[in-house]
Amino acid sequence: MEYKKIRNISVFTIYLVFVVYVVVFKTDLNILFNNNVQRSVQLEPLYTIKSFYNAYVNGYIGPYFFYSNILGNILIFIPFSFTLYMILNATLSTIISFLFIVSIEFTQWILKIGVFDVDDVILNMIGIIIGLIICKLVFVYRRRHG
Repeated sequence: MEYKKIRNISVFTIYLVFVVYVVVFKTDLNILFNNNVQRSVQLEPLYTIKSFYNAYVNGYIGPYFFYSNILGNILIFIPFSFTLYMILNATLSTIISFLFIVSIEFTQWILKIGVFDVDDVILNMIGIIIGLIICKLVFVYRRRHG
């Protein structure tokens, strides 16, 4: 295997571990042993985003909480797709990214450390698409300008 491919796989693996740590284990791990925590699934598209927006507009949450939740879900997956695209093609990268995001949401639900929220999937996929666009633009620029 060539050096670039090994480097790209290594970078992706490190980033993958980081994403899993940040997204899945963002809460106190003691919650895993708390039987009183309820599992929840939110499947209505844009419900959570609208709820956060309304809470922000009405002064129930500050701008940091609103923007960190919305933008954080997008930004964390931009490098994910970028690094995965350096290993695989765009179609396969998108499919694997989607399956990974859904598995994270499912894991949060199973372990009772978060809500399976379709809005998280939507925001994460926006990040994936932005990352793929950036990657394609970089590749096009590199081809044209050596």
